Amino acid sequence: MGYKSPEQILFYVTCANFSPADATDYFWADMYLAADTLFGTYQLQIPGPMRIRKAFIRLMAGGATGTNEDISLYIRVNDATDYFIATVSTATTNRDFRNNDMNVPLTGTDLICIKMVSPTWVTNPVNLRCYGWLLAEAE
Repeated sequence: MGYKSPEQILFYVTCANFSPADATDYFWADMYLAADTLFGTYQLQIPGPMRIRKAFIRLMAGGATGTNEDISLYIRVNDATDYFIATVSTATTNRDFRNNDMNVPLTGTDLICIKMVSPTWVTNPVNLRCYGWLLAEAE
């Protein structure tokens, strides 16, 4: 019996300009529209059983970068379970969130999106845009 490498699936995630409010959760998936405060607005439908193994997401400020409070990103599954990606605490134009050690089990009926937990900033970022990817392995 030979070794068969698992099928890998890359999901792209993106959102258009939004200026986050203090202490508010935002959600986005694969449409280039402003992030929303509701899970149900944007979601990715999972095509079959798989596990997300890696994530990379970049937030880019198109205006003021904002101050360096903690911003945390998660993968939200079925508006019920959050899987931590990373926390970044920098006041730069680009904020990169990486996690190369994820283990997010999914079925063909799951809906997922990216969740951003925004802090209470001294100065809020303006016109955030985001893009990135989630790497999954089919099971």
